[in-house]
Amino acid sequence: MVMRWLFLLHRYLGIGVLMVMWCVSGVVMMYVSYPALDANARIKKLLPIEWRGCCKIPDALLAGAGPIENAQIEMLVGRPVLHLRDTTHSRLVDLIAGAAIDRVSPAQAATV
Repeated sequence: MVMRWLFLLHRYLGIGVLMVMWCVSGVVMMYVSYPALDANARIKKLLPIEWRGCCKIPDALLAGAGPIENAQIEMLVGRPVLHLRDTTHSRLVDLIAGAAIDRVSPAQAATV
């Protein structure tokens, strides 16, 4: 009889504590905003663009796509890249080699 009461006590206290923690964390998530990173703080942490040996953009990489809506130069693992976005897709161009970057390898992603 005592074991049965211990099992019930354990079950309902465990479920009750879990539910209370779940509800409290939900209330906190509703009323506490996520931290924000403003543009100036983000730009201060970026590495400067390495312009030596830059900027080869073959016409073949720009041909055949729709009108470019957004272009941004950034660094990818120590190399300047051009990030182009049009209405259908986005692509990366290595500005030193003048070649399209089809994918970022897991090693490059880990370095970033």
